Amino acid sequence: IFLRFIVSQDIDAKVAVQYINQSFLARLLDLFQSEDPRERDYLKTILHRIYGKLMPMRQFIRRYIKNIFCTFIFEGGQHSGIAELLEILGAIINGFVLPLKDEHKLFFSEALLPLHKAATLSAFHSQLAYCTSQYVDADPDLAVTVIKYLLKVWPVSRASKEILFLTEIEDIVDAVQPKVFVTVMKPLLRKVAHCIASEHFQVAERSLLMWNNEYFSALVAQNRAELLPIFFGALYKNSKAHWNPGVHGLSYNLLNHYMDLDPILVDRCTKNLSLATVERQERMNMQARRWHLVERLAGCNAVAMDVDEKNRYNEGIEGKEVAAVHYPSNVSELKEELAHVGLSPIKAGGKASNAKLLEKARLPIHPDNLNELNAFVSPSMNDNRG
Repeated sequence: IFLRFIVSQDIDAKVAVQYINQSFLARLLDLFQSEDPRERDYLKTILHRIYGKLMPMRQFIRRYIKNIFCTFIFEGGQHSGIAELLEILGAIINGFVLPLKDEHKLFFSEALLPLHKAATLSAFHSQLAYCTSQYVDADPDLAVTVIKYLLKVWPVSRASKEILFLTEIEDIVDAVQPKVFVTVMKPLLRKVAHCIASEHFQVAERSLLMWNNEYFSALVAQNRAELLPIFFGALYKNSKAHWNPGVHGLSYNLLNHYMDLDPILVDRCTKNLSLATVERQERMNMQARRWHLVERLAGCNAVAMDVDEKNRYNEGIEGKEVAAVHYPSNVSELKEELAHVGLSPIKAGGKASNAKLLEKARLPIHPDNLNELNAFVSPSMNDNRG
């Protein structure tokens, strides 16, 4: 009945405002929490008609919708009508006067963008993405704001949400000018490279399909000297071996595309990747050796325990055999161990307290050698966690 009333051509807006006031609209907007989709559909049509006919109520409607969104986002409540409210907003945004007012930009940054953090994003993402694209079409400068925000709140362990973000970013990039794209291209491609290397095949596949977008592919090709090294490692790894045939094929084809486009750059990236792999392996080996030394030094502590502690320890293990371990018993032998893992002597007059720490740990080193050891061990050893 109310829908037929509100769509009637005989309504006098000046008279209607006296009855369809802020209190009435607040109760009407609260009804969007209904779980009945038919009721929400009627409410959507009614509210859209009211917004079009009663101009004095427009600002209040926008403010109240913003309040609903903020409550939903920051208080963690459940709301069934977010998708319908976003549909109404999509129509409202089309009618905004250009250039956009500060009020509308504030609504965009404080109410629309934070909706991407919602756990139930998939329920209304299509409507949210449409509203975002409408804002970007009205003000292309907002495209950078959207991309930076999405990178900031990027999901860590939800593959379905990552796919939605990738889809939205691809649509937003279409509105970005080449000069503006330069400002966000590196963090964006780092995230895309992370998605290419994902073990979830749908995430990896969706990120690779972004190159099917001619505009995105052209932007990356124009800046390939800076961008290709960022995602080359993930692309190369997938092209060599990936458990999903689709991802493997897409990676191989994209790598061949860049080999045809710039073989010199690809060759340089390949060499840099090989060097980085060797360096990473050396760091891992050094880390393993340092942890081994830490374990041996910790074992010295057990060897230096007094008799009572040893007895209690032996009673605790209940006769289990303990493997014999060789521990450094003097400064010379410990020097060799430390030098082997790359720990350098400290400068004279430094504040190192390694000898005191070793003394407190009751390592089996003669007190006469503590000063010599203190002058050798780097202070970074105390803080080195591998």
